[in-house]
Amino acid sequence: MKRIALLILTLSCIMIHLPSCTSPNIIEVTSKDYPKLTKMEPGEFDKHRGSDFILVTSEWHNYSCKLSVENGKLFVSNEEADIPYAQYAMFSDGYLLGTDLGEFSGWVRWCLYEESVYPEDRTPTVKETVLSEDNSRFIIKPTRHADYAFVILDTVCMLEDLDADTVIYRFEPISDGSGYDYRLEFKEIASLGGNATAYFNCEEEECIYLATECGITRLNYDGTVETVVEEENFRYMVQITSIVLYEDEFYCSSPLGIYRYNPETGESLWYPMDYEKYAE
Repeated sequence: MKRIALLILTLSCIMIHLPSCTSPNIIEVTSKDYPKLTKMEPGEFDKHRGSDFILVTSEWHNYSCKLSVENGKLFVSNEEADIPYAQYAMFSDGYLLGTDLGEFSGWVRWCLYEESVYPEDRTPTVKETVLSEDNSRFIIKPTRHADYAFVILDTVCMLEDLDADTVIYRFEPISDGSGYDYRLEFKEIASLGGNATAYFNCEEEECIYLATECGITRLNYDGTVETVVEEENFRYMVQITSIVLYEDEFYCSSPLGIYRYNPETGESLWYPMDYEKYAE
């Protein structure tokens, strides 16, 4: 009996010092749209599931998954990617305007304020300069007071089965000092494969993280571009709805679930979204 009691005491001491049984791969989340969703476990990625959403053959095709960070926790909402039909960036003497109206229609224009020739009319006129006739996916000023912007374009190649590429431009209106004449810098700095559907502006690291159909790219404020990770499965995720940097790891959401990437270890995990379990 003494041996049994000693064994039980030893096991109790071991159990006290054991870490929590919760796997580090399980992620804790909160959600108002999916109240029952409190944690997600990794699983296998099924690229055929994306076809059911695109072809509207899945009974859950009207549901989605978008990530953000709220109150220090990952927050899941039933929202699609935030891709506006029009984007703009304000500058001291004008504004940059872009549109994304579909696969074959879009443009980017620089609109310069001009003084009215009539003294009684104080409404400034606008002189427009067309910079591109491709779809403008995002116009991003790195900081509020930056005197330049990055323009993320979607270009469709008619010779390659309508495959789209993401092209990054740097825009800056450079005045000659008179306030009337400008030299417009609109320079291509990188071309990436696939559509860009989400980005995260990380002012602390002075960069912008872009999620495309081919993976995650880092666009530094100085205009240099780095590949964070290439991910073939992004093409089968219907659409990347958001990208967040949380506790030094990247999380990309899509209607099918959440992709997690650790840049330090190079490990990636997939968390499928079970709408049958969590959608009400």
